[in-house]
Amino acid sequence: MLKNFEQKLRALFKDALKKGKFNNTFSALKTGDHYLELILHALHNNWGEKSSTLLYYMYDNQFIKTRKEFFRKRKSFDPDITMGLSILYDDYDMIQDSLSIEISDCGEISNLLDELIEPEEGKPYNLHPIISYRYYGNEIICHECDGGYVDFNKDDLKIEIRDDIISKPTKWLDEDWVHRLNEEAQQQVSSFLKQFEKIDYKKDKEIDLSSLLLSLIKAIEIEFRDHYIYNIEGILLSAEKIIDISDSWSNRQKKRLKILINNCKNILLKKDRIKVGGFQWIYNILYHIALCKEIPTGAPSLTYLNEKQVIELKRYETFIKDIERDGESRNRLIHHDFIKSKVIFERLVIHFKSILEALSILKEYNELDK
Repeated sequence: MLKNFEQKLRALFKDALKKGKFNNTFSALKTGDHYLELILHALHNNWGEKSSTLLYYMYDNQFIKTRKEFFRKRKSFDPDITMGLSILYDDYDMIQDSLSIEISDCGEISNLLDELIEPEEGKPYNLHPIISYRYYGNEIICHECDGGYVDFNKDDLKIEIRDDIISKPTKWLDEDWVHRLNEEAQQQVSSFLKQFEKIDYKKDKEIDLSSLLLSLIKAIEIEFRDHYIYNIEGILLSAEKIIDISDSWSNRQKKRLKILINNCKNILLKKDRIKVGGFQWIYNILYHIALCKEIPTGAPSLTYLNEKQVIELKRYETFIKDIERDGESRNRLIHHDFIKSKVIFERLVIHFKSILEALSILKEYNELDK
């Protein structure tokens, strides 16, 4: 019986997602690449033992059912603390406010929670099913039959940052995606791995980890240059479309996409002579043009990729979008920031590796008809 109840509950969340009932919460989560865990608690008759079930991970405009699927998409369960721990506390308030308002519009879910769950033999669940929304292990809202309860605040937050260990990269050089990279890019990846292996993180607690990232950044820029040159004809057509359609955009839209428009003008002017290694170029070409993201409605299809490439690239959408922020801080990160946190370093390694994987996969499907 409890299983049937869980299925009904999951269906209601999926329906709410389609109707956009959690849009503001998802937007709040995206500001810091956050996620929530939705835990269903069912109390036994005697108010003693409690059964807990993971309903969903709430992340990237999706309700994700399994831990494996969630990890494949986000690559980490840890918070992003690259901008400091204080951001986690500020974002908690914003997420809580949005979620509290949107839960109040989910009457179907509250009504289902109000239903008695008939006891099964040996499993007498029939009292107060509750949904706990958790933020890095901290309850943010408790959803009961009469709505959401906001009995928690950021002053009570306890977020553990696992800064005592760092997992070593797997044997990247044995993986298929590495073999498809440009030879120079492969050399940079190899250089990163060699430097990584030489460091004893337990002894060298004060070591600056930022310098190790330079090889991965160079590998990304080399590989993206290859991607640009290979697809130059399609990118030129896309750039021309953007310049043409941008005349019909509002002043606000033009201002928001000013860098994209200027980049397209440079592409049309300099073609394959332009230097496109920077992260801002990667963001504008892959996110705005290849994936057609955040382009005003009414624009024609801009992508220069084939259908299979678009499907594969969408799997890395979150990482591609985040590279815009990395582009803003690329020089600061490498030349000024002194990274001691192993969590920050590990997260950046996963991020940069994912960008390289995405570029490698695009290369795998280059020959398909567009």
